[in-house]
Amino acid sequence: MQLLGCDVNEINANTLGELLRENFWDQSDDTLGCYSSFNYREGVIESTIKTYAINFFGPDDLEDWDDYAEEASHLDMHQAYRLIGDGIAIDCYWYWDGDGVLAFRIMQRGRVIRTIINTDCKKTYEWRDQ
Repeated sequence: MQLLGCDVNEINANTLGELLRENFWDQSDDTLGCYSSFNYREGVIESTIKTYAINFFGPDDLEDWDDYAEEASHLDMHQAYRLIGDGIAIDCYWYWDGDGVLAFRIMQRGRVIRTIINTDCKKTYEWRDQ
């Protein structure tokens, strides 16, 4: 599948993650999206339902799910955004747990094409497939 000028199934996770980060955040002035820049590009839609991000990442194994989902502090830490174009939806999820955790899920016609995650988003080389 072609997206942003590349085949998302062939490109390595680090390259794809940074390409997607560039398309979600304004990274001018040597800033890094989801770390030192939180200025989203035009067309990026914020989800008002933050539980999307909680459901994507899941609760901490040590947390009780009901308490976790209702805890306001967890909701504040989780964010969900979407970019849509040409029949493709890219979901962006992130939260802070000491390090920023950033993930992208690429979908076409409701089918997940690829999901990648970076568990320390200040690094540009920590991307892996999920």
